[in-house]
Amino acid sequence: MLGMLTIRHSSARLYLALRGTSSLIDPVQACTTSMHAPMRTFQPPSPLDSISRLRTPLSTAAASFHSSPSVCSAASAPRNLRVAHILLAPDQGDLLQDLKGRIERGEATLQDLATQHSACPSRSRGGDLGWISRGQTVAPFEQAAFGASIGELTACETRFGLHLIQVLEER
Repeated sequence: MLGMLTIRHSSARLYLALRGTSSLIDPVQACTTSMHAPMRTFQPPSPLDSISRLRTPLSTAAASFHSSPSVCSAASAPRNLRVAHILLAPDQGDLLQDLKGRIERGEATLQDLATQHSACPSRSRGGDLGWISRGQTVAPFEQAAFGASIGELTACETRFGLHLIQVLEER
């Protein structure tokens, strides 16, 4: 159908397809282009345009993308973290600081201390919670884990108790 614009997304790339011709749009550039730009009308190509490959200017494509929030979220692919933690009772703040110090001094690993001290069922795996993504854990835990770099120790308090968290990997 002449003038019909379809949008497909695959991974972090977006393709515009118009009558069998496509132009690659970088979603990061599309999302960082002025979000307040006025919407522009897309002019359908003439039959001769399909011969010379349609190239949509980035500013035109970006302006039409901003009506769809899912397009911008595709540009920033979700970050997944593999984390391990030690869960302690809320009144065990001194123990948490002691365990953190022992790990930082190289006297023990979080995995060893988790099997000895953690109240979480993950203690049998050395505190390893596996891979997590945003929205899978309670907010304070998520903020602490996603705010830390790989190998860094961080602590937080949730409704479950005190957590000593270490980010093991990122993908």
